[in-house]
Amino acid sequence: MVESSSGGLGLAHIDMNDEYHIRLRDTIAKENDELRHSIPDITKPNVIRITAGIKSMGPESVQKILRRVKVFSKFTGDDDPYGHRNFGCFKHRKKKIFWTIDDCGGEDGHNLVLTVMLADEW
Repeated sequence: MVESSSGGLGLAHIDMNDEYHIRLRDTIAKENDELRHSIPDITKPNVIRITAGIKSMGPESVQKILRRVKVFSKFTGDDDPYGHRNFGCFKHRKKKIFWTIDDCGGEDGHNLVLTVMLADEW
């Protein structure tokens, strides 16, 4: 930690473009892509969670939404600032859909958790 200009303690600048962080980013992105591409065959220790709002849209919509999550490739700097490919959004039947991948590090028996939800369920 370093002292900030306001007199408090702050974190020193970390270069996220050094070789270590680039490899780490690429590894995380690859794991997240592999998880999404394995839909619907995601198995423990990874898991997919589909919220009540998505389920309420009916089985046909759930299948179409999961297919779009599986092939999603429109990552932007706003949605994916670190290049981890762990968040995406799109519209389905005029509703905004979010998906996110969280690394739970083995907590509750899960490693990667892919959650698909309506934006208003965030």
